[in-house]
Amino acid sequence: MRLKSLTVVIAIAVATVAVAVAIEPADKLVSIMPSDKDSHVKLSNKNYEIWAVLMYAILTRKGLAEVATGELPKPTSGPNSAAGKAWARKNAEARAEMILAVETNQLAHMTAETAAKIWTELERIHRA
Repeated sequence: MRLKSLTVVIAIAVATVAVAVAIEPADKLVSIMPSDKDSHVKLSNKNYEIWAVLMYAILTRKGLAEVATGELPKPTSGPNSAAGKAWARKNAEARAEMILAVETNQLAHMTAETAAKIWTELERIHRA
């Protein structure tokens, strides 16, 4: 009897998800499986502290946090040196990660050339 009850519960759950998928647009559905996207909270005017913690974790995992926070400054060896090219690539990746993790009303604060300047600007604006 328990197996039959479990089968019915599973069938109802699957049917409910199928109905939800048919009714709700994809961007309105909540994933039940953890993924990298779950860490991407979009920065708004109200969630800077949470966003900063999650963004720092993402940048750390991708090896970009030091560039984004300014701990790894732009090398003085020039843009064509190996160090300069590596830094420029990391800076571009860090900027992209941050830009993709903000609501559109925050994009005006994302115009600086370096990820570190963007990070500092967001902190200044949202902690004021």
